[in-house]
Amino acid sequence: GRLRYGTAQKAFNLYLKYLWRLGKIGVPPHCPIDGVILKAAGIEDRWTVSDSEEEYLSWINLIRKQSDAQGISLAEWEHLEWLQWRLQQTQLRSSSEQRQRSLIHSGQSERTGGHR
Repeated sequence: GRLRYGTAQKAFNLYLKYLWRLGKIGVPPHCPIDGVILKAAGIEDRWTVSDSEEEYLSWINLIRKQSDAQGISLAEWEHLEWLQWRLQQTQLRSSSEQRQRSLIHSGQSERTGGHR
């Protein structure tokens, strides 16, 4: 294997994001781009196989249009999109776990005639 542009940008931009969120640096000029962010931006591409600076910069320009429309930086837009995605994932997982517990509980109730 080799280090592709998409993977390199993700690692570097994620490092800058961590430093920014920890208050060690100012707002980074770009953001980590991955499947979550591409999808949020309406871009159907795969960052893991991208090996093109041109493609990466086209993603940045498309995402920047969305962040500019909201009056926030590219990094802030990415962070908000990622947080929203993470919250949805957490809610889905919680809902799924609740359904599983409910099914387990109802199965136990049926076997014990409603008594535990």
